[in-house]
Amino acid sequence: MKLFDAHHHLWDLGAVNYVWLKQLGVSKPFGDPTPIQKDYLPRHFLDDVSGAADFDLAGSAHIQVDGALADPVSESSWLSKFSKSGIPSAIVGFVDLTKEDADSVL
Repeated sequence: MKLFDAHHHLWDLGAVNYVWLKQLGVSKPFGDPTPIQKDYLPRHFLDDVSGAADFDLAGSAHIQVDGALADPVSESSWLSKFSKSGIPSAIVGFVDLTKEDADSVL
């Protein structure tokens, strides 16, 4: 069976300024983020899904990691470097539609 993962996240703590992921020892509404406070790149994602023998990954959609990024375009720019690998196949970025620069961000 083919599967398209419609919602996952990738991050590189050195490439994009994810403030909440860099705040060590700070609990979040979902609990302790310590286990995920490290880079999670396409190769990590592929390693995680490769163990499932009952499906073939047809593609995936990265959903923005942080709606409070000072520069949300930086995340999409970073992700575009992986376009040849096919992971992610789609990017759902963030834009604050109430801001004057929404058109240029899009």
